[in-house]
Amino acid sequence: MSKDKFMQDINKIRIPEEALLKREKAAILQAKKQKRSWVSRKMSIALVSGLFVSVIGLGLVSPGFAETLSKIPVIGPIYAQFNDIASEKIKNEKLASPIDKSDSHAGISMTVKEAVYDGSRVIVTVEYEAVDSINKDERSTGFSYITINGKEPEVLVGSIKQKAIDSQKIIQYFELTLEKQDVLGEKIDIAIHGEDLFGEKGLWSVSFPLEKLEIETYNFQGDITAQTLDKIYTFKVDNVSFSQLGTRIDLSIDYPKNKELNDSWKAFDYSVIDDQGNIFEGADLQVGSAGTNGRHVVLNLPPKDTIPESLTIRPISNSSKKTIGEGGEELELRINFDKAR
Repeated sequence: MSKDKFMQDINKIRIPEEALLKREKAAILQAKKQKRSWVSRKMSIALVSGLFVSVIGLGLVSPGFAETLSKIPVIGPIYAQFNDIASEKIKNEKLASPIDKSDSHAGISMTVKEAVYDGSRVIVTVEYEAVDSINKDERSTGFSYITINGKEPEVLVGSIKQKAIDSQKIIQYFELTLEKQDVLGEKIDIAIHGEDLFGEKGLWSVSFPLEKLEIETYNFQGDITAQTLDKIYTFKVDNVSFSQLGTRIDLSIDYPKNKELNDSWKAFDYSVIDDQGNIFEGADLQVGSAGTNGRHVVLNLPPKDTIPESLTIRPISNSSKKTIGEGGEELELRINFDKAR
């Protein structure tokens, strides 16, 4: 069977999307509640809030299946057209710094092409090129991972995505949202590590310094809270920041300690609506949480050209598809911005 015929046939496979979403979200929540960690944080493709997804054969995955995975709210847009929420901004405004540093041996060259950092997000593009053809067998992919200032970073939302350019070249894209904002300094030291890449034994490493973008960010801190009708969960907006790499919303969620001890706390989905009525959810909204108890949540939206008049956050219960607030209406946290600040 030809590759084209194979692709036509596999793309006809019907995917039970609703069942897949429910199963994957339940599995992620269960893993968080059981406080499990994986044996290694090294990644063949994607690491998101403790979840590994191996998709080296991405070209052999049907678009329906890829789009389904991209809509899992806990993960965010890993598969949706291979784009980051700030891709257009980075390209049009040339925000990334050229690096062009390589490590080559065993017929494989690993080159860091460019990178960008704004205090909250780190994005690095890496190119792999083989003297002969690259071995794309999943069992021979090996591992690649990133360190910042000599250690693996604490990450709330992140992924490592890759795409084959031709038989000899693969582009890889690291995208990380750090757990804590503006704690690494104005200049960081990044290293990309590769181990046993594409069937070739050995270690690859490329390190380089990277300066924080010199851009103006708008940080909002206020006292915006909302409580569920049963008074069990209280949501608070801790901070909102706008930069050229994204719009970051930090939320804290308070609930009785006994729910944490017996693992009965509830996980929420989210949607965000701006003052123009644009809705960000699913593949347009990255959601990550720190630790295992869901008390610190970060929402990442695409960057804004101008600061909106307001943003409205809606926590969504997985069971009822909406969350009821104190007044009996759908729970909302509305943030109004004083753009004169």
